[in-house]
Amino acid sequence: MALVCTGMTTIVSAAPTVVLDRWFDLDRYGGCEYRHDYLGPTWDRVCTLNGVKGKFEGRGEYGVVYRSGSYWYFRGNSCQPDVEFW
Repeated sequence: MALVCTGMTTIVSAAPTVVLDRWFDLDRYGGCEYRHDYLGPTWDRVCTLNGVKGKFEGRGEYGVVYRSGSYWYFRGNSCQPDVEFW
């Protein structure tokens, strides 16, 4: 499983389509890591986090999917081992 952006359709009965499937490991280099990633436009998708795991030790460890203007982004940071978002 990963962070998922689901495409929207104009047909109400159609099943949503996954248009982006991402996983963020914020300790892959063994130190602090900051991520800020573009996920796509807001007009054709909805983006959600489906899970988190790791050793959270305070305000330095976080991950969020957010909308800014007409675009979706992921922003996260961690200085602890094995902090992941999907």
